[in-house]
Amino acid sequence: MIFLKRYRYIFILIFTITITVQSLSAQRLSEKSVVSLLTCSSGTEFYTAFGHTAIRVYDPVKGFDLAYNYGVFNFNDPNFYSNFIIGKPSYRLQRESMTRFADYYRYFNRSVYEQKLNLPLEKRQEVFDFLQENAKPENMSYEYDYFRNNCATKVVDVFDIILKDDIVYNYTDVNTDNGFRGLMKPYINNQMPWVKLGSDIILGWKSDLKTHPKQSTFLPEYLRDIYSNSQIDINGNKEPLVYEARLILPRKHEQSINIPFYTKPLFITSVIAFIILIITYIGFRKNSYSNLLDKTIWSLNAIIGIALLFTWLFTQHIYSAYNLNLLWLSPLAIAFLHKRVSKMWIILRYAFIVTLIIATIGWSLLPQEFNSAFFPLIIIFLIRAIKHVKMFKAK
Repeated sequence: MIFLKRYRYIFILIFTITITVQSLSAQRLSEKSVVSLLTCSSGTEFYTAFGHTAIRVYDPVKGFDLAYNYGVFNFNDPNFYSNFIIGKPSYRLQRESMTRFADYYRYFNRSVYEQKLNLPLEKRQEVFDFLQENAKPENMSYEYDYFRNNCATKVVDVFDIILKDDIVYNYTDVNTDNGFRGLMKPYINNQMPWVKLGSDIILGWKSDLKTHPKQSTFLPEYLRDIYSNSQIDINGNKEPLVYEARLILPRKHEQSINIPFYTKPLFITSVIAFIILIITYIGFRKNSYSNLLDKTIWSLNAIIGIALLFTWLFTQHIYSAYNLNLLWLSPLAIAFLHKRVSKMWIILRYAFIVTLIIATIGWSLLPQEFNSAFFPLIIIFLIRAIKHVKMFKAK
């Protein structure tokens, strides 16, 4: 009895939530119900740089207004970081009130754009039932993939599953000639140059290949624009997929990101390369050799190279495969960490010099786009590697 008295309120709360969820799951939408695509603008954090997408289901007759958001993750989830490294991070669908959803974006000064979709009542009902089923604890989680399975592509999947061939996509204004890397560039090139640098290190040449226009829907704004130009087949008649669009939450003020030139990657890498060049020149004039400098730069080079090789061969990050950054960030750099002159180590050193030359000469010819901040490092690595070989060959 004491136990029941102590926890009776918890039991009542759980019972009430269960009944509410079951009631909502069995809910039939009214004729006045609306299913909308929500597109949220970018934020200032790196994981918000590309915006966000959600689905809204609003029924004034039944008295609910819900947002379904496939972009929820938790850094504290067990194995989150290890799963992220191997390419299997777990994201989930979150169902919440539209008020709460809007409050979040209002707080972070991010706009929300709504497109009301021209769906027959039975299709609206199917979308609602599908989302309700997906929002159940046993169904809400999914393996996230930035390009192929993210908050926006999951929304595309929902409508494709329900509407099948009834959607007539219009890709007239979509240019995917420069691949995923080119699609991402406008969002991070100037606003988040270090994020751009990181993505350019991690992504291999597959991300530069031309993609199908529909694959651009991994970016919320591209999905918004494609839907605004597309049609839906209703009883044999082609009608606009979006019948009304409006900005339901404007920014309170425009975000202005002013990044000083001396904090940008190209400036930093140029300074580092210049310092190493000076040290190398002084060593050449004095016929001396900085073992500490070599151990530092070649250790960092090899570590990053091993990490890139690992993401290529042992993870599910398929767009990190065939990464041509391995021409200048390479496990071969290990060969410069000691003074051994055995045949094997000499061959490895020359092999790395060859790949550095290929990276230098093929800068604009290789099928993978390189970040401009890499070039000073590639040149100084090449100079330092040749200096290393000449120094120990002379000895």
